[in-house]
Amino acid sequence: MEVSSKPVKSSKRKGFTLIEIIIVLSILAILMGIAVPMIYRQLASSAEQATKEEMENLKKSFIGDPEKVQNGVRTDFGAIGDWGGLLPSLQALVEAQTPAWSYDKEKKAGAGWKGPYISGEEGEYLLDGWGNEYVYSTADYTNGKGELVDGKIVSYGPSKAVGGGDDLTIEILKRETTTKVFGYIRDSGGNYLFKASVTIFFPQNGELFQQSCLTDTKGYYEFSSIPFGIRSVQAEPKLVYMKDSAKAIGNEWQNVEFKVGNFSEGDITINSLKAEYVVTPAAWYRALQIGGSTKWKAAGGGKDGKDGKDGKGSGDTVTFSSYTLAGTGVKREPCTVYIESSEAQIPDIYIAGGGNITVFGLNDFRDKAKGGAFVDMTGVNFTVTFSDGSVINFTTQGG
Repeated sequence: MEVSSKPVKSSKRKGFTLIEIIIVLSILAILMGIAVPMIYRQLASSAEQATKEEMENLKKSFIGDPEKVQNGVRTDFGAIGDWGGLLPSLQALVEAQTPAWSYDKEKKAGAGWKGPYISGEEGEYLLDGWGNEYVYSTADYTNGKGELVDGKIVSYGPSKAVGGGDDLTIEILKRETTTKVFGYIRDSGGNYLFKASVTIFFPQNGELFQQSCLTDTKGYYEFSSIPFGIRSVQAEPKLVYMKDSAKAIGNEWQNVEFKVGNFSEGDITINSLKAEYVVTPAAWYRALQIGGSTKWKAAGGGKDGKDGKDGKGSGDTVTFSSYTLAGTGVKREPCTVYIESSEAQIPDIYIAGGGNITVFGLNDFRDKAKGGAFVDMTGVNFTVTFSDGSVINFTTQGG
């Protein structure tokens, strides 16, 4: 009997042992322990980044994008450029507000809602990356850096609660929304104009507003808290003192002569003036001349020491028959200006033409106490107010 030498085949292995399964599960648990926080952090980082970007876009919707420039001029001023202030809510960026935008051709300025100012799905801009509604406030305050804040947008972050340590805040600073506007007014000869009226037109809460001021002795004017955007400035000089024209003349320099120009488009009629001055000894004048004609003269005469009793002193108003100063016939159009920085200097505004000039004379200044004694009026500062509201200021020079 033969015995077979053919080897016996072993049976195939099926499945995993319990130990192997435990090892695999342990590895998977470790990997999940590493991966899940990483994924969470990635998602949280993505949500935070998306929220920050959206908050920046919301801010730009309010104040515009300073990087949008065409031909060297900023073209985007956001809602504040049209409305003249922060809108009352985030919804107002897309929901029409009253009044709607309108443009005044005469003033070369507009005001009103001209949105929408942000794009995207309806209501999408209201929620942050965690589904919270943004909190928007227009309350003014000073931040930790000492800067004035006009408004802010806040996200409560993943904690969905205020003060959770993960809030995100973006501030809209005053220097990003409003500015100081200033400049100078000159005549065609380059001389600064004193007490020239200047008006700026701008929107404020959707309405077209204006501010006016008078230039100082250097022709300087200034406006504060003007909202960024395309604005217009109009110079409206009326009765303006002609530089270096004031002189003390006469044998004893007792007469004051000065020149006034009417720079307005139309004629101006006056029937009174008030001269204010300080001189030692205190003096009053006894005659007023306009355009070479005597318009007022004190009663009495002679040199008996009583002449001054019916004169006009500093702060007294002299009335006279109406006198008309011819206008230039030139309409002064507002000039368009772009306000885009915390301080905006407007190029000097030149008033075309020299205005129609009229010579005024305050004559026969005498000592109040001694009556007939003349008073030297050289180097005396005067402020003269006319019945039309124009005010001029000058200091007399020797004639």
